Amino acid sequence: MLASISKLFLAASVALAVAAAPAPAGSCRGEGAHDHGKARAEAAKDEVTKDEVTKGHDHDKASLRGGQVHLSQEHAFESVFANDGVRIFLYTASQAPAMVRKASGTAVVKFADGRTVTAPLARTEPAESDPAVHFCPMHEEVVQRMTGVCTHCGGMKLFVQDYLFAKLDFSKVEPGGAVVEIRLENLRGDEPEVTFSVPYRITAPAEADSKRG
Repeated sequence: MLASISKLFLAASVALAVAAAPAPAGSCRGEGAHDHGKARAEAAKDEVTKDEVTKGHDHDKASLRGGQVHLSQEHAFESVFANDGVRIFLYTASQAPAMVRKASGTAVVKFADGRTVTAPLARTEPAESDPAVHFCPMHEEVVQRMTGVCTHCGGMKLFVQDYLFAKLDFSKVEPGGAVVEIRLENLRGDEPEVTFSVPYRITAPAEADSKRG
């Protein structure tokens, strides 16, 4: 009898020791132990969702003039073509209007007939007769087409968005007859240089609301 009790006690002790031992790397124990596949699928889904958000955000915020929008890691850009050249408007990563500051660059035009023309991109302020965007750099929801002040800042005068301009003759170029490579440098933040390409097409005037946001 004593021998049987000893054997039962020994077996119970061994079982408890096994249960208390740490699980080897890569093994599972307990509820949800076999949900790794589901966890990996959920993680992959999260990554895809993040990637889709990065690649597919709404461009309307950075298309205040109906131009073509390019998004980089730290910035957004709106390219607006006219017969006299191309204008590049800068925006933040959240697509709020931004000032040019020290940014500069070049525009390299590659025509369908093989010609290539390069022109510098220089900071330019809109003329008084030109449609302009007025904004508060500290409150991105304050964006409007008229002069004014930011009530959130206690009456600070709104900034007028400037742009980079490359003087080029597009007067005889058909839509799609050229591709323009934009090379920018001295940008703010952790992404000081950005290069992107846009096909030439005359920009249709954007519908101007009195205020965005």
